[in-house]
Amino acid sequence: HKEPWFEFQFKQVKVPETLVNEWSECRKRTLPELHLPEKNIFIPTDFGLVEPQPSTVKQQQPLSDTSVTPTLIPTLLDSSSTHNLWYLQDTVFRVPKAVVRVIAFTERFLTTLDGAVLLDLYVKLVSDSMNHTAYLANLAGLELEVAVNQTGFLDITFHGFHDKLALLVTALSQHLSLPHLTEPRVALFCEELGKDYSNALLKPLKHADNLRLRVLKRNELQIEDKLSYLRKGVRMERVRWFITEILSQVSCEMFVCGNVTENVSIEIGRTLQSRFSDLNGTRGTQTNVPRVRLKVCELGAAANWVVTAPTMNAAEENSAVQLYFQLGHDSVYMRTMADLVSEIIHEPLFAVLRTKEQLGYVVNGGVRVTGHVVGFVIFVQTSTFAVRHVASRIFAFLEQFHLDLVKMEPAKFQSFITSLSNSLQQKDANLKEYTSKQWTHIDDGNYRFRFREEILELLKTETTQQQQVAAFFEQKFLKGEGGRLLTASVKSGDEQATDTAEPNDREGGLARFGLVVESSEQLKQQLSDFAMNYGQ
Repeated sequence: HKEPWFEFQFKQVKVPETLVNEWSECRKRTLPELHLPEKNIFIPTDFGLVEPQPSTVKQQQPLSDTSVTPTLIPTLLDSSSTHNLWYLQDTVFRVPKAVVRVIAFTERFLTTLDGAVLLDLYVKLVSDSMNHTAYLANLAGLELEVAVNQTGFLDITFHGFHDKLALLVTALSQHLSLPHLTEPRVALFCEELGKDYSNALLKPLKHADNLRLRVLKRNELQIEDKLSYLRKGVRMERVRWFITEILSQVSCEMFVCGNVTENVSIEIGRTLQSRFSDLNGTRGTQTNVPRVRLKVCELGAAANWVVTAPTMNAAEENSAVQLYFQLGHDSVYMRTMADLVSEIIHEPLFAVLRTKEQLGYVVNGGVRVTGHVVGFVIFVQTSTFAVRHVASRIFAFLEQFHLDLVKMEPAKFQSFITSLSNSLQQKDANLKEYTSKQWTHIDDGNYRFRFREEILELLKTETTQQQQVAAFFEQKFLKGEGGRLLTASVKSGDEQATDTAEPNDREGGLARFGLVVESSEQLKQQLSDFAMNYGQ
């Protein structure tokens, strides 16, 4: 036969009756492998908004001396010796969504090599175990993230429609013990974690930043040591040990924010905390694990230090320089002054070092808060100049910036005050962003929920006037009153970087910027810890 349009040839064949009978028989048989998708239990059905909760109503009462309704802040809803549960009802976005943030901590995460490596591995294994469940939740508008935060603790985030959010929390709690863990999965993710460690510091900027944190964090563990530990091999039995011996002895800070009732929030918090207690099968006997505080090394008054290391990649064509100024304890005053300096210095820093002098493609700076200590960094990545030259140009820029700051027109200075105030008052884009700002004050252990408002108030006072800011800059940046640290990831061939010429030798090496120390560990032995001032 030939079809009429394209004259394509075909033939007609009668289907054998035996085949027709086989097809008919299929209706009577079932194939377990062939089925409709399982029911997605996370699909929301309730999109209603909850009534104002008692903690919300209490805070919404106008202040006694004004008719202004105060801004809502998180309320400590539930607490025990091992957990705090904070709660804040969403009255801003009024959407049927919620966010749950959890941080689990124990000192063994920070101070022991096995605890740190096994925590990194554990996060990968939990994420893998939750992969199918998280996919179904994602289809229904729910998100789950399990990670290790910057301070070395277990960080969990739930976000999405409130209706089935508690189900996702329960699902994760059931996977925390990794009931279906196998040796091949452990081996697979050990290999993946090894790649993460090997690649973590390949970029010079990250390497220079890591050198700084190695000095500042008393118990910071080196990635090279983590990789060495991992390469010795981690067996499934060791992961089981981690779950029963470490995860069962944690404290938790939890925060529920959004369209959720107080009772549901308490239920979510206790579900997670009880699950941690259950991991070693000894519910009710868990010891009191206090909040772990990050210990930060104090660089010392007017002390200047230099730590360098060759780039991790021998073929790297760039070097990175990071200059860190340790300003002091994290207070309203210190953060306000640091933020204001950042606001003023941002544009000239780029214009001079990047555009005019073309030191490198990446030039930037800003405030860094490590634990309870405020600092300020300026960093440059260069493929053209030696580290010594880049460092000298940064210091020259700071000298000139101070002169410009002193001579700045009052109207221009006031524009920076206004700009910083506007950015602090900028409205959050969504519930997740709104929650993150509140969570920051829980995560850092200070619980200063009015911190932003206090900064705004300080910006209106004489404390932040031009003369005071210029004096602050001179003391902290030019004189290095709180201590200074220069770290550099040095590319191969930049021999000048390790030149230890006399400090007064203007043609000398990095020694003229501070005492050159061979390693961060050697430097930390000479430093004391900052006194703790959390919650102040």
